[in-house]
Amino acid sequence: MTTPDLHPLSSRRTWSGAEWALLRLHTPGWRAFRNALRRPTRGSKIKAVTLVLGATGFWAAIFFSFLRLLRHFQSTELVGDILISKLLMMMTLLFLALLLYSSVVVAVSTLLLSKDLDLLLALPVPAESLFQKKFLETLLHSSWMFLLFALPIFYAYAHLYQAGLGFYPVLGVGLLAFLVIPAAMA
Repeated sequence: MTTPDLHPLSSRRTWSGAEWALLRLHTPGWRAFRNALRRPTRGSKIKAVTLVLGATGFWAAIFFSFLRLLRHFQSTELVGDILISKLLMMMTLLFLALLLYSSVVVAVSTLLLSKDLDLLLALPVPAESLFQKKFLETLLHSSWMFLLFALPIFYAYAHLYQAGLGFYPVLGVGLLAFLVIPAAMA
């Protein structure tokens, strides 16, 4: 199902059937999320506050402990910056390995062992849209923990070396590529 063609002089493009199908496949999840935000129960409010406070405390603990470790390494004469760069390389390699492993596990469960797979395959939507939906699920489910751990560490590096505002958009693009590549390999 595609939208009606727009006026030939219009700069807006029409969506293909695969794009509409992908949007329709994600609609129930977004509606459930929206409804949970619109009509929160007392228990869900407590869970949300606990989650936000716990994540903030966790981020702060990682940030300040890693910043302290980086300052200690930086105070080492002659080799301080070399130690810090080697630590960043080792952490990036470790995160890549963990992300790849997590992506493989999540991809197997999302693409092959999912209980809704029979229902989704019976729908009149292109297989490309189903795969894109499952890929996005794999990407989100496998990368949230990486973001929880890695962002405070990268922010500690940025704080230590007084990175400018241009660092953060570059970090965002780099992290997006860093997340997408292992998910695509899985």
